[in-house]
Amino acid sequence: MKKNINIGERIARLSVIYAILALGLLILSVDFFIVHTNIFNGILTLLITVIVVVLFYYTYYHVYKVVRQMDQNLRKYNKGNNLEALKDTSSYFTEESKQMIIKTLTQLENIQNIKISNLHSEYRALQNQINPHFLYNTLEAIRSDALVAGVSDIADITESLATFFRYTISNYSNKVTLEDELSNVENYFKIQQYRFGEKIKLDLVYDDESKLLKHMIPKLTLQPIVENAIIHGLEKKVGSGRIRIHIHETQHRITIDIVDDGVGIKEEALDKINKNMSESISEIHHTKQLNKGGIALINVNKRIKLTFGEPYGIRVSSVENYGTTVQLTLPK
Repeated sequence: MKKNINIGERIARLSVIYAILALGLLILSVDFFIVHTNIFNGILTLLITVIVVVLFYYTYYHVYKVVRQMDQNLRKYNKGNNLEALKDTSSYFTEESKQMIIKTLTQLENIQNIKISNLHSEYRALQNQINPHFLYNTLEAIRSDALVAGVSDIADITESLATFFRYTISNYSNKVTLEDELSNVENYFKIQQYRFGEKIKLDLVYDDESKLLKHMIPKLTLQPIVENAIIHGLEKKVGSGRIRIHIHETQHRITIDIVDDGVGIKEEALDKINKNMSESISEIHHTKQLNKGGIALINVNKRIKLTFGEPYGIRVSSVENYGTTVQLTLPK
C-alpha cells in the first residue's frame, strides 16, 4: 500500500536533497578552482559557490527548520490536544498563517469557555431545582390563603415571586427571547415595588416592538442589571427614582440602554469596572476589588461575549449624583 507523504515531509526531503547537491557543487567548485589556472573562471566558480551556500543556509533555517518545528508541534497537539503547542510563533511561514492559527486557537478557547460556562450554569440550575415543585406549591398555597383572606397584595406578590423563581431555575436554556427577558424584568420590578412602593418606577421603550422582541439573548441578561440599578442606584437616593430601558437597533446591532437616575458611580470605581469589561474573554476574571454590583455586570458581559463574540458586551457610563447608563450591544 502506497504511503501518503504530507507537504511538510516533501519540503523537508527536498531541503535535504538540495543540501547534498549544494555540498557536491561546493566540492566540485573547489576542485575546479585548484585544477584550473584561469583566475576569472575560479572567481566565478567561487562566487557561484557562495551564492549556493547562502541559499542553502536560508533554505535550511527558514524552510526546513520551520517545517520540522511545525510538524513537531502538530504531533504534540494530535497526541495530547495541547493548544499551547500550536502557539509556538517560530513555526509559521508567514504573518498571515500565524494570525490564522492564533484566530483559530482563540475560537477554540472561546468554545471551550462557553461549554464550561454552560456546564457550571446547568450545575447551579440542577442544585436550585432539587425540589422546585415544593417551592411553587408552597407559594401557591400562600397565594390561595391570601385571596381567601381578601389580602390581594400578598396574593399578587406571591404570584410574582413564584413566576420569577420559575423563570430563573426551571426549564434551563442558554438563550431566550428579548420578550421573555423583559417580562421577567417587569415581574422582578413588581416584587421590588412591593418593598419600595412608589419610590421606584420602570419605563420600557422600543423602536419596533414586533421585531425587536423576537431576538434571542442570553437568559438572565437584563434582570441582574436592573437589580444592580435598584440596589446601588435608586435605593441610596433621597426621594423617588426611575429606571428606563430603551431598546433600539441599527443595521447590524441591537442596543439596550438601561438608564437610572440614582446616585451614580464614583469615577475610580467606574474606570475599574470598564477596564475589567474591556478585557478579552481569556483575561476576564472575578476580582475582589469590585463590589457585588461590579461583579454582576462583569458576569453578564462575559456571558454576552462568550455567546456572541468579542465585539459585543457592556459599556457603563455614569456621573456621580446624577445617574448611570449601562449599554448592552448585541448582534441582530
